Amino acid sequence: MITIVDIMWHMLELAAALSIYVSFALLYAANPERLPPGWVPGRRWGASTRAAALGGVLLAGGLFSMSEGSSAALVVLSALMAVSTVFIMLISLWPRGMWVLALLSPPLIVCLVALGAVSS
Repeated sequence: MITIVDIMWHMLELAAALSIYVSFALLYAANPERLPPGWVPGRRWGASTRAAALGGVLLAGGLFSMSEGSSAALVVLSALMAVSTVFIMLISLWPRGMWVLALLSPPLIVCLVALGAVSS
């Protein structure tokens, strides 16, 4: 039987996975040659995207630590490896979809964390 607490943990884990996805997309985009056509980076593009990616990984670590406990670092590391592999394989096949998902993920993360916090 699925309880509200189970649903809350799944929302937080999905938010953490999306946070890792956004973090890797930012790391990938830190190199201006990898940006989609028409996107013009600013002067401090590389440094700011790397800092935002670090923030996303730390957010994922915090979210995973709520459900995974002391093994959260290993979960974040393995999720980062899995997400980065899938991202690199799919960015050449469907670049627009991958960037749209990266742009839509931050509002989804906020909604999932809010719903997960409300349901507890």
